[in-house]
Amino acid sequence: SGRITPPTAEANEGPEIDLAYETKVPLLEIIELPRGGVSVETQAVGHVQFGIPPETIKDSMRLGIAVPSVYIVPVDRFCRDMGPALGVNLAEFEFPAYFNFFVQRKRCTLIVDSVDAERNIRRVFSETLLGPAQFRRENPIQNEEEDFSPDFPREARPDFEKELKHFRIMPNGKELVLETLLKFCHFESAPDSNFRDNLGAPPLDRSERSTRNLKGGNNGTSGGDNGSAAAGGDNGSVELVQDDGIGRRGKPKVVIV
Repeated sequence: SGRITPPTAEANEGPEIDLAYETKVPLLEIIELPRGGVSVETQAVGHVQFGIPPETIKDSMRLGIAVPSVYIVPVDRFCRDMGPALGVNLAEFEFPAYFNFFVQRKRCTLIVDSVDAERNIRRVFSETLLGPAQFRRENPIQNEEEDFSPDFPREARPDFEKELKHFRIMPNGKELVLETLLKFCHFESAPDSNFRDNLGAPPLDRSERSTRNLKGGNNGTSGGDNGSAAAGGDNGSVELVQDDGIGRRGKPKVVIV
């Protein structure tokens, strides 16, 4: 399996590190939004917003900044602090998703902390966007018996399965699915705790970087020099993680190092 030899603690100290902090680490402007949450503009994906309170896209519009397409969903998705905001939804992603899809013509990315968080969001948004599951499953029903009086004419009952399917068909003939509007990224822990030795260390010139030996497995696969890698399977392959936090293979990732 792949392994990384991290630099010593002394490698992250000295005048070169001080100079790198002063000249190479960009300062990002943090915009505090009136309704809550913060927005940060990045070169890679534009604005990234932490927290999604209700009607949050109005804040960006009124401030004259771009409505983000990337949102970090808080671990606590509802405000639990006593006060006027008690119970407010801090993950109100529905209208940002609609705005990105219909206006900006792109998907909305939600960065979540766990598989459970993604599962819960999928369950809620699937019903909001596509309708109740019993009307769109493999063997759907037309309506619920308990919703109607026994003497109500059966032929007069609505066919919810047919109605909902009508609205799921887009102009191009394809059926709308949740992935049409949303995609998910997960925060993931670094594959090796040694990576935390470099937490907060700014980038150095190649000539100034400490040597990091990345050895492959049986097939001799080797990685690059960005110092981020995930060990692969039995064949010893190594998966690099780009500086922008997106893996070269598989599902997009946000890696905490």
